[in-house]
Amino acid sequence: MDINRRSLLFGLGVASICSMVPSTVVAAIIDPVPIIVGDGVHDDTAGLQALIDGRTFRVAPGLNITETNDTVMVREGYFRLSKGLKANGTNDKNIHFSNFRIDADIPDDEYAIDLTASKNMIFEKGYIKINSGGGGLRGVRFLS
Repeated sequence: MDINRRSLLFGLGVASICSMVPSTVVAAIIDPVPIIVGDGVHDDTAGLQALIDGRTFRVAPGLNITETNDTVMVREGYFRLSKGLKANGTNDKNIHFSNFRIDADIPDDEYAIDLTASKNMIFEKGYIKINSGGGGLRGVRFLS
């Protein structure tokens, strides 16, 4: 194998850049499956939308999300949204959020959470804060 000076310098440059990028960003680039982090810092929009749609998603270590045949339980997370979440009616599972917080920084023309097409999502003991001029909640049911 022949390595010239340009290839060596390029490889060293890529390695040094990768060492400066947070591991969650590198994981998202390498693995296109969305992740739910739930730490209040990272954007959880893609991961939560995948959960609502019934698509594959990953869960960050330490986050309490459990799944059975017919229910997904999301317990104790602090989630950030950069776009509105919208149910499309394709997921047959019950989704239950409990002891959660959602901060939504969304465009003005979107609902933070629009679940009008969902009959199977419950929010319990939680807090949702909408930080922009966007629409509020639509089709969301809370248990007290």
